Amino acid sequence: MCEGGTLEDLLKREKKLPESEVISIITQILIGFVSLISINILHRDMKPGNIFFKDSKIKIGDFGFCK
Repeated sequence: MCEGGTLEDLLKREKKLPESEVISIITQILIGFVSLISINILHRDMKPGNIFFKDSKIKIGDFGFCK
């Protein structure tokens, strides 16, 4: 469903990312964490392969180890 691939794919393809893009990615990940924490969910398996892109937006996936 997330046709943009993963952060892991992006990092393998692009050895360096512009600072503005990195800031955007990290900001979106942190907003996602805040949303999860607000509903008492802890992801516990955060890695680049579980960060997905859909329409230039970040989606956090793989909640198999969440608590």
